[in-house]
Amino acid sequence: MNFSLSFRTRLNIVLTIVIGAICAFVYFYIPGKMEEQSMSIMRSKARAMVEISATTAAPAVYFNDADALAEVVRMAQNNTDLRFLIITDHTSQLVAGHNVELALTSNYRLATANGLRSTDQRTYMILTPILMNGKSVGTMYVGISLDQILAEIRQSRQVLFFVCVVVMFIGIVLVHIVSYFVTRPINSMASVFRHIAEGDYTKRVAMTAIRETDHLAESFNRMADSVQKAQAELHLANKSLEYRVAERTRDLQREIQQHKITEIALRESEERYRTLIDLSPDGIAVHNEEKFLFVNSSMTTMLRSHGSAELLQSSILDFLPGGRKVEFREHLIRLLYGTEQTLITEETLLLPDGSHIVSEIAATKLTYQGNPSIQIVIRDITQRIRNEERRVMLEKQMVQVQKMESIGTLASGIAHDFSNILSIIVTGVNKLAFLKEVNMESIADISGHITRAANRGSALVKQLLTFAKKSEIKFETLSVNPIILEIAKVLQQTFPQDISFDFRLAANIKAIKADSNQIHQVMLNLCLNARDAMPNGGRLVIATENIPTSSINHVGIKVRESECVCVKVTDTGIGMSEEMKKRIFEPFFTTKEQGKGSGLGLAMVYGIVESHRGFIDVVTKEGEGTMFCLYFPALNEQYVLQK
Repeated sequence: MNFSLSFRTRLNIVLTIVIGAICAFVYFYIPGKMEEQSMSIMRSKARAMVEISATTAAPAVYFNDADALAEVVRMAQNNTDLRFLIITDHTSQLVAGHNVELALTSNYRLATANGLRSTDQRTYMILTPILMNGKSVGTMYVGISLDQILAEIRQSRQVLFFVCVVVMFIGIVLVHIVSYFVTRPINSMASVFRHIAEGDYTKRVAMTAIRETDHLAESFNRMADSVQKAQAELHLANKSLEYRVAERTRDLQREIQQHKITEIALRESEERYRTLIDLSPDGIAVHNEEKFLFVNSSMTTMLRSHGSAELLQSSILDFLPGGRKVEFREHLIRLLYGTEQTLITEETLLLPDGSHIVSEIAATKLTYQGNPSIQIVIRDITQRIRNEERRVMLEKQMVQVQKMESIGTLASGIAHDFSNILSIIVTGVNKLAFLKEVNMESIADISGHITRAANRGSALVKQLLTFAKKSEIKFETLSVNPIILEIAKVLQQTFPQDISFDFRLAANIKAIKADSNQIHQVMLNLCLNARDAMPNGGRLVIATENIPTSSINHVGIKVRESECVCVKVTDTGIGMSEEMKKRIFEPFFTTKEQGKGSGLGLAMVYGIVESHRGFIDVVTKEGEGTMFCLYFPALNEQYVLQK
């Protein structure tokens, strides 16, 4: 049985419950509040009366004066609310009292200093100590009647009950009246709703004298108008939809035909893709954790297999050296299960015929036939590695040739210096040979000149051998200052006398990561170019300093370090034009006469500085000299210049 209440009934019930709850709250709350306030006043009065009485009775109790005690009791009896008064001495013996039997019935000894109601709730009992000179000489018990308070509360409850009944009755009547006027328009609207639901869109809600319901009725009527209009539009839309469905059916037939054409094109595209895979010079394969799933023809040829069927029974791990199999297998597992995205590595593959190839392997994850797999692309770079090794060897040879060319340019100065050294030695020998008077002092003096000249020649040869010797490139932590000072000794001995030197080396220059022989070569080439740029003499300045990277304005700056070591080589020579400046680092470009320069010196300087992660700035102007600024990334270490 489906039992449901109408909106009107529910509204009546809810409002009736609300009014009843309010009346109940008023009935219980107000008397309770009145009783609480009356008791608060009673407690204050009782406390004041007992304190005054105790103060008055203190001398009488202390001196055990019966007449005085009787007077205290008589004075207390004047209070009409007093039910009993009990006075005891310090031994709790009764010494005076009023209505002692009532006090015993009320069990006065349960009274407290804060007050307490008796068991029958009609008496408020309170005690206070009787003090004399600060000492307790007895106790006073007082009982105050609560009958008047209780009577007032009963009377207020009766009045409130009557008021609540009247309010409840009036409220229920008003609730029924309000619910009637509220639900009547709703019932009217419901009737119209039923007609509209049955398809009769001509019905409308009638207006009433209530503004709110009229607004609702007006809104509903507008909605009904919109629904009626929408119904007409829907009818037209149905007709249009039928036409569009027929049109779409024809379109689908055309799409099916186009789909068939697309499938044919897709098959042709797949054939072309397969052809491209097979014609690729790189080996392309699909591999899972254990073996190949697909290989192209280049992979078969590269791995010296007799056919793809034979290769599909093997794994990429079968072609790796024993020490690489475990690590490579771990890479494959990480690729398959998502912890690694791509793998690019160089591996040496051991082939079945005993040979080997150096390969570049790129592996990425893909889905093949619905399963996670790995695409492996192998490129044979054996020949490229060989070509690279040959290129490095040729570069080393070119560096050595350039070194020898630099040494050759110093030949005239070296020959002149050796000529002076040999002249000193020959002169000394002749003096020894034709010495008329032999004495140890003359022999020691001549032999000292010969020894010093020989030592100069030995030191010069040692420095030339240092420049000319072949050595492997070895990057190490070093300072540029000692290298510059070492080169300075050779330059000062071999350069023309009309060229002066100025060395401005920073005392606490930062260290760099470099190859000392290559830095020798760079400095030697720049100094020789400076000498050639000053045919009539001049001044050569070599300076070093630490410069913050942020203060360098250069398009080629790539270093991440916060500081750079700057080496400046400045001459006062003929300088260069802007066109020449743009080409000075091109290989085989030279401004010297034919046969006097290969054009590789500055190109080699540029290459060496680039290989050290540095860069070069050139400042020059025709007739005003040239300055080369070399910048190298600085390390945190410092080298103190030893003077």
